Formats: sequence, C-alpha cells, structure tokens
Amino acid sequence: MEEKLIRIGELAEMAEVSTRTVKYYEEMGLILPAHRSSGGFRYYTWEDLEKIKIIRKLQEMDYPLAKIKEFFNVRTDSKSGDQAAAKIIEEMKTQIQEIEEKIEEYKQLKEELLNTKSIAEKCLGCTNEPTRQKCSGCKIMKAETKLPLPLKATLD
Repeated sequence: MEEKLIRIGELAEMAEVSTRTVKYYEEMGLILPAHRSSGGFRYYTWEDLEKIKIIRKLQEMDYPLAKIKEFFNVRTDSKSGDQAAAKIIEEMKTQIQEIEEKIEEYKQLKEELLNTKSIAEKCLGCTNEPTRQKCSGCKIMKAETKLPLPLKATLD
C-alpha cells in the first residue's frame, strides 16, 4: 500500500509552522516534496513532518539551520560510518565548548543582575529626584567599589 502524502498546508498545520517556513526548508534542501501535482501542489511524506519537528526542536535549542542541514547530510556526505561518527563527534565537541562559554557568560550576567538588584533595593524609599548627578553622588552608589553594568547604564 502506498504511503499517503500530505499537502503543504496540512503539513504546515501539523508541524505548527507556516507554509512559508515549509517552503524555506525546501529552498534550503532540508526537505523535498515527494510529489508535485500537475496543478503545482506540493505533497510531502510523514517523514518530512518528523524532519520539520526535529528542525523546530533544534532551532529552539539555538541550532542554526546550516548546522541542522549538516546533521541531515552527515550520512550521505560520508564514505563510512567511521567518517560520519568522526564528523558528529567533532561537531559535538565544538558545540559543547560553545555552550560552556555561553554558560560562563550567563553566570557573569546573572551576577551583574543580582548585584544591580541588591543595590537598587537599597534605593527603595529614596525621595530624591533620580537624576544622574543625584544618583551618582548618593552615598549608596559611592559606597560601591564597582557598579554593575546594568546600574551603570541607568546612571549614564
């Protein structure tokens, strides 16, 4: 029995994307219609639906489409399983390193935000007009050895 094909609109609806997104994935070579009718309608397989779901999930995890395309093509672009595995391992090492760097950046950002919040909490109840001169000259601000960047931004 032949597999039932899905029209582009149905595919987009099931994948929770727009038809434009489906066409864009097609333009990038991530999916290809299994059939085109004489009227120009695109028809896709259930496998294409799964691919789109994978693409969307990877995009939610900040994977760029170019990298996703590389994943889909790793088997066809490799001469052996060993070569495919080596490509995957190398890419994962790179991605892990990039994530570790982002984690450190987020930790620093969190620290800046916590420090800003802590200092701002000391300003609760202040009745002075919040001008650059008054805030910069305030004893709370002067007591800080180094102002966190978000707080500096409010003073500039």
